[in-house]
Amino acid sequence: MDLPKDSRDVDTTKYPHPSFCPDDRCNFKFQDQEKNQFHHLVVGHSQVLGKWNVEMKDDLVYPMDWIAFSGGKARFLANEIIRIVKNPANSHLNLRISAIIWQNSVHETSLEDLKSIVMNIVDVLRDFPQHKVGFPTLQFAPDQEKYWKRIGDFNIFLREINISLGQSPYNLHSITMNKRKGKGLKVKQTGWREFLHNQGKGFHIAEHLWFPYVKMIKTYHLHGFKDSQASKQGFTPRDSNCLISYPKQSMTHPSKVDVRQLLNNIKSRKRKNYGKVVIQDEVHDLETKRQQLETHELKLIKESIVSLKEHQKRKQSLREANNRLDEWEKKERAKEVEIIKSEREMNAREKELEMREAELLRREKDFKEREACFKEKETRMDIERVQRELDLARLEQKRKKLKKIVKKEEKKREEQKKGKKKQY
Repeated sequence: MDLPKDSRDVDTTKYPHPSFCPDDRCNFKFQDQEKNQFHHLVVGHSQVLGKWNVEMKDDLVYPMDWIAFSGGKARFLANEIIRIVKNPANSHLNLRISAIIWQNSVHETSLEDLKSIVMNIVDVLRDFPQHKVGFPTLQFAPDQEKYWKRIGDFNIFLREINISLGQSPYNLHSITMNKRKGKGLKVKQTGWREFLHNQGKGFHIAEHLWFPYVKMIKTYHLHGFKDSQASKQGFTPRDSNCLISYPKQSMTHPSKVDVRQLLNNIKSRKRKNYGKVVIQDEVHDLETKRQQLETHELKLIKESIVSLKEHQKRKQSLREANNRLDEWEKKERAKEVEIIKSEREMNAREKELEMREAELLRREKDFKEREACFKEKETRMDIERVQRELDLARLEQKRKKLKKIVKKEEKKREEQKKGKKKQY
């Protein structure tokens, strides 16, 4: 399949178009999966960054590869998935891919364009039935509140696509939502990192939700693709999580939260439960939470410094991998050219052999015709020879008869002569 083009036939996934994502934004985690029947892979943007460090338990402890392009757009990441699926070196791996690639494109890509990107991947999968791609639903990120209706409609479309591919619905959006009786699912704003750090309404999933996030991905890879008979019978997501359109609620920016109102709420709860005296435990708890947040921020800064140091190594390894891939592609192209050349030579030789064979058949036909003529002449000559031998035999018999007749006449003459002499 060709790469997506704009109206001017320009590849929009290449530099300098917005869909382009440079190599230095790529982070990945590869694990040994040679002994696995299926090769598990997650391709996504910054929402999956660092999720490979989450430790699972029981049957969810199995190797999985992760590729994260920070800031990657849907069209670019979809092309990366298509390239991985079409790569001949992966034909024997039985890939199982989670495509978490949409969140960065919701605000600038129409619903129809998002659907067309999905169908591009589905069209490629029809030519490679050994591979499967699961399409998780999008998160209702508070920063994208005005696009929630588009996200809800697209989630319903992704659900139908997964079902049409013979897979279970992939309801990843439920991780950051709470189920309220009679009100459906509601977004829990405390599940977003920016809101907790007073930096915004929320776009990236908070760290305390990483475990259920990775758990759902790994559970889907075990059962959602329905590769085993047990998973076909035993794993069906809840329909109530699947049919949601979009949550009807408003998100709050942390800067607009009224601290006095929060304190009054605390006081009112204290009065209700313990009387009119507000003890110092609440203040101490707030101070403890503030210190925990500061400690968490320092930890994040240290981790970012470590990641920056490791970034150059990852960038270099990725470039080496790309160079190896380019060399392999060049070798494959050279082999393909040689194969085409040899096929042309074989076709020319085959045509020459066909011409020679036709000439030999023509000569054989002429030889058979001549042989038939010679046999016919030989038969006629045999017949004539036999007739001549018969004629000679008849003439010989006539000659013998004539000789006998001549001898008889000579005897008669001699007897007549002897009779006349006796008379005299």
